[in-house]
Amino acid sequence: MKILKYLLPCVLTVAFSLAASAQTKNHLYSKGYKADVQLGYVFEGKAPTYSATTSHGYSFGNGLYLGAGTGLYLNTVDYGQGTRFMIPLFGEVKYSFLNRKVSPFVDLKAGMLGDCTSKGFGYMVTPTIGVDFWKMSLGVGVQKMMCNYENIALGNTGVFIGLSFNF
Repeated sequence: MKILKYLLPCVLTVAFSLAASAQTKNHLYSKGYKADVQLGYVFEGKAPTYSATTSHGYSFGNGLYLGAGTGLYLNTVDYGQGTRFMIPLFGEVKYSFLNRKVSPFVDLKAGMLGDCTSKGFGYMVTPTIGVDFWKMSLGVGVQKMMCNYENIALGNTGVFIGLSFNF
């Protein structure tokens, strides 16, 4: 009976350890619905753009994620209209290379962009490289935005840095 008293906890410990090690370490290596919230900053020549976006989609279990999202951009570049509030609607493709707690990734967001302040409409493209760690991602890339207005087209390109919280 004393042996069973010590053997049972050992067997349970080994079983739980094996089950825990069989789980994926990178959130994109488990199939199903995934989401993220990203806070970003774009370094530009005159003034920065701040962004808060969310993306929702599907992870195929091999590091590949396809999703779509929206958010809010606060563009502080003054073209005579002052600060502009913009809403992006985008598709996203992300690939995380390793099923580890720390993994490099590539990401592409592209879609439409609406300027709510000055009633313009255009596009945005943001290719990014970075590192997934735990349930967060840190990325650096280039962001290109272009909006068409009544008499003029305005755009900017800058260096993007973003921090995502992945669910």
